[in-house]
Amino acid sequence: ESTYLSTSGVPSRGWWPDWDFGERTCTSHGKAPAYMSRNYDQYFSESKRECCQHWFPYNLKGCVGQTIGESTKEYFVPNWVDYKCNKRQEGDMDEWELADTFESLEVCCKKRFPYSFTECCSASGS
Repeated sequence: ESTYLSTSGVPSRGWWPDWDFGERTCTSHGKAPAYMSRNYDQYFSESKRECCQHWFPYNLKGCVGQTIGESTKEYFVPNWVDYKCNKRQEGDMDEWELADTFESLEVCCKKRFPYSFTECCSASGS
């Protein structure tokens, strides 16, 4: 990974979108284009997954890599039928679900179902 200066002038590491040659992925290797480096807060993310979610949500598995299919990391995803957030393993998610994941039940409920936050958070999460 390379170190770049954020707009605040503080050296940071990050991931940026790489759409050269049709790649449609995020990278942290080499040198980012000057226009991205000048707009650090707009283009850089702390993780490859975060960058891919922002820039390529329609192709998250392709952007992050094939390791997603093998991942057992768990996230909370909104269930729009029951208005609750369910815990799912990353490797079992559909492409569209990968772009709408949360680390905790509370954050998922707050972001997706604020109108039924208490009911959402009382779910078992599974």
